Amino acid sequence: MKGSKESQGAVFIYTSPEQMVPANHPILTIKDFTDDILKSMAPTLAAMYAKIGRVSIPPERLPKSMIIMALYSAQA
Repeated sequence: MKGSKESQGAVFIYTSPEQMVPANHPILTIKDFTDDILKSMAPTLAAMYAKIGRVSIPPERLPKSMIIMALYSAQA
C-alpha cells in the first residue's frame, strides 16, 4: 500500500528548509524540475502498489533524496 507524504516539520523545527535556502539558489530549480518529473510518474508508481497492507514510504522520496546526495557529494 503506497504511503502519502505527511509533513512533520512543525514537530521538530519551526522553520522549513525552504525558508533557509536563498530564493535564487540553484537547488530550488533542481527541486522544482524533480518534483515535476516525479509528479508525472505518480500514476505509474501508484499502480505498482497494493490497495491493502502496510503503508510504505512514498516511492518519490527515494530518487529525490538520491539526487540531493549526489549533488552534495559532487562538491569540489
